[in-house]
Amino acid sequence: MVLSVEAFDSLDAKSEFKKRSYVIIDILSSFANLYFESKEPEIIEDLPELKILNNHEDLISSDWIDDHPIVNEKLVITSLFQTIIKYFLSNNCNQNFRYLLSACQHFHSACYAEEQGEIWLQASKNYHETAVVRYLSSLEVLSLIDAPNSETCKVCGQTQYKISSRVKDLIHKYCGEPARNMVSELYEFRSKYLHVGKQLSSKSYGGSIIPQISSSDKNGVISPVPMVPLGNLREFTSFCIRSVAKEYMEDV
Repeated sequence: MVLSVEAFDSLDAKSEFKKRSYVIIDILSSFANLYFESKEPEIIEDLPELKILNNHEDLISSDWIDDHPIVNEKLVITSLFQTIIKYFLSNNCNQNFRYLLSACQHFHSACYAEEQGEIWLQASKNYHETAVVRYLSSLEVLSLIDAPNSETCKVCGQTQYKISSRVKDLIHKYCGEPARNMVSELYEFRSKYLHVGKQLSSKSYGGSIIPQISSSDKNGVISPVPMVPLGNLREFTSFCIRSVAKEYMEDV
């Protein structure tokens, strides 16, 4: 990634670059359904001439959900993604756009946790649980875009945010009823994980899977590895981000 920034010195230039590049990478993650790592930036005084290649965007379905937007073993950078980046770099961002950026940040963090969970499957870490929390948080922030004002309870006077309802409506709108049901179940798990410490597995994987019978578990067994459909949750969340972004940018 090459960015032109104004800075006092090399240290300031790196700081300005990071502030922008991390956001761009978060957006790219959401649009590619992938986790990306970033390296320490290098200072280039003379920017190289960049060539715009035909990335075959026309070969990618606009409503893809599964896998990644890859053609000829290269990642496709869509025109919508480029439009969002230009809008971000213009420093003309309103609150709804900041919600979109925050949703992308949660998504990218979830991708990292999911990837670490696959790498360290035999370790007693909560990467899968963290990924579920972050993907759902991404959907929560995304549902704030153009959301109506919260109502106030006529009895107690407390604000009624109805966050879970917003998220379920959002996922149903773009991904359908099965996806809504899946998110509803994961919401139930997230609440138990955050408030009473429920885990997705026994964290006892040692090279083979031997489930243990458990009457208290919904599936009737305690699995040594997480059985949650993280891949589906990631793909549904990514699709919602891209769909909302497309609708939002049409009105900008």
